[in-house]
Amino acid sequence: MKRILPLSMTVLLIIILSACTGTSGGSIEPNNENMIINIENNANFDIYGVEVNILGHSPTGVNADGSKIKKGESLKFEFLKEDFKLEGEATMEVSFLKNNNEVTPIGKKIKLELSSNKELFFEITGDSINEPDIKRIN
Repeated sequence: MKRILPLSMTVLLIIILSACTGTSGGSIEPNNENMIINIENNANFDIYGVEVNILGHSPTGVNADGSKIKKGESLKFEFLKEDFKLEGEATMEVSFLKNNNEVTPIGKKIKLELSSNKELFFEITGDSINEPDIKRIN
């Protein structure tokens, strides 16, 4: 019994951590049921996560181990038709997480044309944590 408990805890932890890896890179592709937004970190300051807010849906991408998002690393966010209608125009707001999990908004709102089977690419830039910027790169 003493051996079964640690083994089951380990298996449970592996399952939980593997579920957290879906937002970075991954094999999510655009299709008729979703829209994909990629955000690449090109900032000269530490970012530990990225939050994307569209129409009240705010998925957050982080590394499962809590490490910072490396410069050049991209996070992929999938928005599904079941979340909201993927048509029309919407505003996207992006925030980043600091080391202490404090959420800091990037003060720029980006207008998007929502559409299924679409993939958009953005990058976060800036030399200072006080002056972040985000821009579309495609």
